[in-house]
Amino acid sequence: MEFINSKLKHILFAFLAILAISSVSCTDKKTDATDYNNKIVELQSSIIQKMLDLASSFESGSTPEMTNKHRELINTCEEIIRQSRELEPFEENSELRDTAIKLFEFYLSISTNEYREIIDILGKENTPYNMQRMQEVVEDISIRESALDNEFMMAQKAFVEKYGIQIIDNPLQKDVDSL
Repeated sequence: MEFINSKLKHILFAFLAILAISSVSCTDKKTDATDYNNKIVELQSSIIQKMLDLASSFESGSTPEMTNKHRELINTCEEIIRQSRELEPFEENSELRDTAIKLFEFYLSISTNEYREIIDILGKENTPYNMQRMQEVVEDISIRESALDNEFMMAQKAFVEKYGIQIIDNPLQKDVDSL
């Protein structure tokens, strides 16, 4: 279980690469840009919270609890993707929104597929084969996530620089660190 939490912590840490933004001066353009980014961060944070809930349910070993948290995570991902698609581009620039949507779609994909497999493995006997398979799944998630994370971070960096706003840490980072 220690290995699972360590790997999930690594994955969730990477997911929290989206950082909340606060503005030092309050020009309308800067405030609007801050609000736009914060909306995307808020959407991502909703997914991350459900991922943390699912990770916590792994500790219980209760298949019904894990299945319930899994379903909540999938529903949240679907809703967040819908809401993200409804966001208008900011000043005709959709790069930040579009890269966030790709990241959220990735979250939905791993939630639907890989997390389902992890739950199935956790419901089985703890054998070397099952633990090895779980390790493979978690490592595959990390590798695939890296490119999307980098793409999003670059889009967010460009957005921050263009509008002169500052980055602050996402408050969910403390929860991820405690895993």
